[in-house]
Amino acid sequence: MLGWRWEEGNPIHRNEAKASQITELADSADISKIRNQIPDLVEKGGIISLVMLLKSIEDKDDYTRCIAAEGLGKFSDPAAVNALINSLKDASSAVRKQSALALGGVGGIRSRPYLIDALKDEDRSVRKAAKKSLFKINISR
Repeated sequence: MLGWRWEEGNPIHRNEAKASQITELADSADISKIRNQIPDLVEKGGIISLVMLLKSIEDKDDYTRCIAAEGLGKFSDPAAVNALINSLKDASSAVRKQSALALGGVGGIRSRPYLIDALKDEDRSVRKAAKKSLFKINISR
């Protein structure tokens, strides 16, 4: 036996408690509980965070979808890229803009045709974000 004790202040205990809370939030139908956790989810990373962000990008609240798109831009997972591509057609121009910006970091060559379509968006800020991301993708090739 190593002499390790289960203590409230032990970092392992804190991480397991946090993981448990995140799992409960992921199973929650109430997105409002998740909304305030998005910055922590992005920082934490991992599959549970990805699942929660994918759930959040479908929220009815524009702000939640916008920050979820920003968060998904930190994941190069194909599910994140697909969600961001789908969000380029969101009703909110802020979400479309954030999705276009996020795709510049993780979408790669696959997102190029969708970003080219976004160059025709009615909102100038979305067009500008798509142009910036296309430039970023072309430079990184």
